[in-house]
Amino acid sequence: MTITAKHEQIAATAKQIYTLASNCNNFGVLISEQIKGWESTENSCKFTIEGFNTMEITIIEKTPYSAVKFQVCNDKHIPMSLEIGIDEQDNDNRQITVSIKADVPIFLQPIIKKPMQNIADMIALRIGTMNYELI
Repeated sequence: MTITAKHEQIAATAKQIYTLASNCNNFGVLISEQIKGWESTENSCKFTIEGFNTMEITIIEKTPYSAVKFQVCNDKHIPMSLEIGIDEQDNDNRQITVSIKADVPIFLQPIIKKPMQNIADMIALRIGTMNYELI
């Protein structure tokens, strides 16, 4: 199952967006306020989403100013990955795409699809509306 969210016309540069997305220490600002037990390094972070599960996100590939790929491990043992893609549309605007892939049994997909879409939408929105002057 693949979930995708986009945010268009981001005024930040591709370098600013990449700098945010490629350092897991910054990742906490992109996810829910309902997280507990936040731990992070530059290349990974671990946290619990209240009422959901414990997750560990590790950067597995970086393409400067273009994409960051993550492996997502969780206490439900569902194989997942996350990718943040950056598309330089013109000198003033960028578009990002957040994709979450999960190897979820077909009978669980209707249950998991909406929460995963919410997470992808939230990450895309927060990257798109971030005040990059603060980073």
